[in-house]
Amino acid sequence: MDNNLPCPYCSANQGFIYVQSHYQCLSCKRVVDDCCNGEVVSEKINIKGNAKVTES
Repeated sequence: MDNNLPCPYCSANQGFIYVQSHYQCLSCKRVVDDCCNGEVVSEKINIKGNAKVTES
């Protein structure tokens, strides 16, 4: 994550810290980049070969 960006909540330029799989603002302590940030995983099942393919 780019530490040169201001916090979207308090506009502080102090930077961010990585804490337990997410980034939070050093000033207001709010989470600014969540661990998965809305990513979803989908599964495709190959019926002929009974193989599962996980995509992200």
